[in-house]
Amino acid sequence: GDRIYVRSSTGIVLNWVNSATFFYGFLLSGSSQLSTSQQYYFRATSNRTNPVQAITTGTILDYNDIIYDVPSGNYDTTNTKYIVPIAGTFQFFFQAFQLEVPSDFLRIGIFQNNNLKGMGGGYVGNCERVGVILECAVGDEIQVKGVTGNEQVYMAATYSWFEGYLLQPENNTITTTSNLTTNSLTTSTTNVSNSNISNLTI
Repeated sequence: GDRIYVRSSTGIVLNWVNSATFFYGFLLSGSSQLSTSQQYYFRATSNRTNPVQAITTGTILDYNDIIYDVPSGNYDTTNTKYIVPIAGTFQFFFQAFQLEVPSDFLRIGIFQNNNLKGMGGGYVGNCERVGVILECAVGDEIQVKGVTGNEQVYMAATYSWFEGYLLQPENNTITTTSNLTTNSLTTSTTNVSNSNISNLTI
């Protein structure tokens, strides 16, 4: 029953009437259905004492405060990076709130193992949001860093964030070696038994 809105600071709800602007969302995991596999997702913001961070070429944006990290232990708050725990296809996003129109063509990007995979433009007004889809191996490191130029970014929690989730595991098929015991399954009720699973033919 939760309702999600996009609205202005004065409370006006935005109306989405054309393809120039849009609002979307989707379910990553839920509590009332069979979960076919472990979910992987994270979201990090910042709790810097001074929320204003100066960004230049190579500066890692300080997303140092975990909101979600499922399963836990994959997001490194010290080095502000996500360490990929399972091979597969992931989608990553960041948002960075710039304090003014850049005078020195600040570009911010998503890096995989220090290789640039996607970046924003030089003149972005106040808000930069970039997303990429990446094929990842276990142990890959994903960070948001300055690509070129310099500017200040406001890193407060509701202004700037870094997030991502697994779209598809590298191998999501059931084979003769797959563990199908009830201990390996997550369900909303106890309606699955080992005896029933043992009768499955693969």
